[in-house]
Amino acid sequence: AMNSPTVVAQMLGWFVSCFHKQFYQRAFDQFPLLHPNGPAGSGKTMTTNLLARVFHNTSKPVNMAAGQGTLLPFKHAWSSSASIPLIIDEYKPSELRQDRVDFLLQSFRLAYNQASTATGGINKGAAESSFRDITEYSYSAPTVFLGESQETQTAVLQRCVPVAISPEDSKARTAQFERVKAAANYLPQLGRLLLSMTMGVKDGDGWRVSPQTIQSREAALQPIIAGLRSSMSPSVHDRQIFNLAVVLEGLNFLDDAIRVVFGHEFS
Repeated sequence: AMNSPTVVAQMLGWFVSCFHKQFYQRAFDQFPLLHPNGPAGSGKTMTTNLLARVFHNTSKPVNMAAGQGTLLPFKHAWSSSASIPLIIDEYKPSELRQDRVDFLLQSFRLAYNQASTATGGINKGAAESSFRDITEYSYSAPTVFLGESQETQTAVLQRCVPVAISPEDSKARTAQFERVKAAANYLPQLGRLLLSMTMGVKDGDGWRVSPQTIQSREAALQPIIAGLRSSMSPSVHDRQIFNLAVVLEGLNFLDDAIRVVFGHEFS
C-alpha cells in the first residue's frame, strides 16, 4: 500500500462512496466530509490529489487554499457538483482570519446535510445584477479539507472521516507511493468502472449488474450501520457510525467493481 492500510482504506472507501453521495443524501440526509491531517511533508495533499484522479481524466483535481480569495468562489465550488469532491487545502485556523474560519466551519456543518443558503446583493459580476438579487447555493459537493492538525470542534469532527497521516508511514512507503503515482493514469479508468457499476452494466438483453438506486444503497448501508452500532461503545455518536459505514461500503463496492473485471484476483 502507498501508505498505512488504515489511511488508504479510509480515503479510498470515502472517494468511492462519493459516486453514491446523492443516494445517501436522499436516504439518510447526510454524507461525511473527509479530513486528512498531518504535519507538513506527510503527503496528505499528494495522496488526496492522487485518489481524486478517479474523477478526472484530462484535467487535474483543483485544490482551493482555505485562506485565499473571497468567499464567493467557495460557494460556487460547493454547488458545482454532487459527486466530484471539493478539496480545500491549507486549513490552518491559527493562520486564518476569524471570519474565514467561521465561514469554513459553518460550511463544513452545512455540507454534511447538503443544506442550502442564499446570498443577497450584487454578486454575479454582471452589469445587469442588482442589489435585489438573491442567489441560492447548495452545499452539494463532497468535501475534503486538509490541515496539519485535526479539527477539534465537536460538531465538525462528528461530521468527518478524520484520517491521521504520519510522515514516518509516508517515508517508509515512498517506493510504493511512487509506483502508484506512475500509474495514476489508470485511476480515471477505475472511476469509469465505478460509474458504470453505479449506472448498471448490461449483458445482452439483461442487466449483468443492476443500476444502483436510493433503495439499493440504503439496503447496502443499513446492515453495516447495525453491525457497527452493536460492536461499538454507546458513547460513539451515530454520525460517526454512519460515516464509518459509508467508508466500509465504499470498499465493498470497490471490491465488487474490480471483481467484474478481474474476478477474485484482487479481492
